[in-house]
Amino acid sequence: MSILVTGSTGFIGKNLVADLIKNNYKVVAALRKQPANQELIHWKWNNNNLLTIYQNFQLDNKQSIQNLFKEHSDIQIIIHLASVMDFYPSSKESISNMYLINVEGTKMLYKEFLQNKNCKIFIQASTQEAMGPNSDLNLLANEKSPCNPTFEYGKSKLMAENQLKELFEEFKLENKEDKKHTFILRLTGVCGKGDRYAAFELIQATALGINSLAYAGDCKKGTVSFVHVKDVIQAFYKCMERSKNLKDNFIDTFIIGPKTVLSCKQAVDILCDKLYWNRPLFTIPLPIFLILISPFSPIVNLFRRTLFGYNRNSFLFEKETFNCMEENHGYTSEKAMKELGYDPLTMKEALEKSVEEHFGENALPKPFTVKLILTTVMGISLILLIGKLLK
Repeated sequence: MSILVTGSTGFIGKNLVADLIKNNYKVVAALRKQPANQELIHWKWNNNNLLTIYQNFQLDNKQSIQNLFKEHSDIQIIIHLASVMDFYPSSKESISNMYLINVEGTKMLYKEFLQNKNCKIFIQASTQEAMGPNSDLNLLANEKSPCNPTFEYGKSKLMAENQLKELFEEFKLENKEDKKHTFILRLTGVCGKGDRYAAFELIQATALGINSLAYAGDCKKGTVSFVHVKDVIQAFYKCMERSKNLKDNFIDTFIIGPKTVLSCKQAVDILCDKLYWNRPLFTIPLPIFLILISPFSPIVNLFRRTLFGYNRNSFLFEKETFNCMEENHGYTSEKAMKELGYDPLTMKEALEKSVEEHFGENALPKPFTVKLILTTVMGISLILLIGKLLK
């Protein structure tokens, strides 16, 4: 029995493949091209009998999907992570490609799953963005809450969810004996080792002292949800365990997030404490904050591309992102905890663990180093200013 993992070179995928191999599962890692990721190559050489790398996989190509299943007929479980995640697409072509992969590609893969007699479990990694922010600032959203996605990414993932449900209902009517189990997991923001997106940018900005300057808007009322990547992996295992006890066809949706969520202010305070920076002393109203921050967005993106080779624009330094700080992005995982036995960290624990992991992989500057550089720069500037005044 093998487990197919799509998106295996992404942040969650890398962590998942490593964990599956560690637990002696046979894994087929489907890749679009030859892996540049050295970890995956390392796993291949050191776990030759457990990991198969399937290259040139095209999620938007029906024949490519069929070829994969012909070559690997022992696949019984599919964990579908592959998607185009772009909150701020730069063109109509980018949006079209996102829908092509996230909706049509997922649909073709799921059809193959339903037609394949050996495949039993399909786990779809969806997102909180399929739900969007909760209009009621005092409630946490659950699986029954109305979905109002604001980003095209979230809209594409919600559309994919609905396509799976429609296909499943058709399958159920036509197949009485072949039992299939589908789990749609709406992941909140994910943090942890290897992350380089939203949570990491928030942690990085705090490590550089930026978040200790001021709060952005009324971030007391804004709510945010970040789950640790290890808890996401735990949820995948819980789905596989639940499947063993299911006798009939099954499809359901679960929110996978932290045990408790935080306000945006609480998240900033926790990170400032963990990274040895003072908490902000005052709040800048959001309209003024947006005016102040707007010139820095292109500078930050240039800095990211030049020094770190990131092709994607910063998520944190976008106007729409700061608007989210006054919105309710709090989601409850109560259903997953009750029905799957899911037991995640609190968000505070998840963020603090992520900070330690990022230091462990040398992804963050040491607070002392940043403070020393800032003190040196300020000292030199002061000396130069005094020298100029004395002349």
